[in-house]
Amino acid sequence: MAMCEAACPTCRAPMKRLQPSLVVGSLLSELHVRCMQPGCYWTGRRDERPAHGMQCLAKELGKIQELRLHLEQMRAALAFKEDELLSLQLQLRSWTDHANALENQAKLKQLQLNAKQSMLEFTQREVDDLKCQLQQTIKQHHASHFGHSLLPLIFILFFLLHVWLFYDTLPAVLGIRDCLLASP
Repeated sequence: MAMCEAACPTCRAPMKRLQPSLVVGSLLSELHVRCMQPGCYWTGRRDERPAHGMQCLAKELGKIQELRLHLEQMRAALAFKEDELLSLQLQLRSWTDHANALENQAKLKQLQLNAKQSMLEFTQREVDDLKCQLQQTIKQHHASHFGHSLLPLIFILFFLLHVWLFYDTLPAVLGIRDCLLASP
């Protein structure tokens, strides 16, 4: 026989195999007992206690109090979640407004960029047109003044050649040789 099995205190037989005495059971059933639920003051026969336990008001009141406590906890959690949701909605609205403002700024910048790009292209076309006009004017000017424009250049070239070849003779002819050779 195992040590953990319940046994009869008189004969030590396992309790599962014992048959309760009907006389003793009848006497025990007639004993007056109290309800074991805290806050319940019911008293009655021992055999009526299981039926009372099914409909004990104190037991139901305990369940109601537990449910009330659970309901209050749920309300507090719901209020917290509602506050959190409101905060997140405000944050979302703020971010959405900020994103819209950035989008509007980007559109404005794009419009400004497009306007500047168009202005740059227009200015570039004007510059190209002016370059073409200038080149045509220069070609026309060179074609009409070709003979006149070379004469001063030839004169300057001969003058520089003469100065280079006769750098010591020219000051003597002009009478400034002594001034150039004198030390300061």
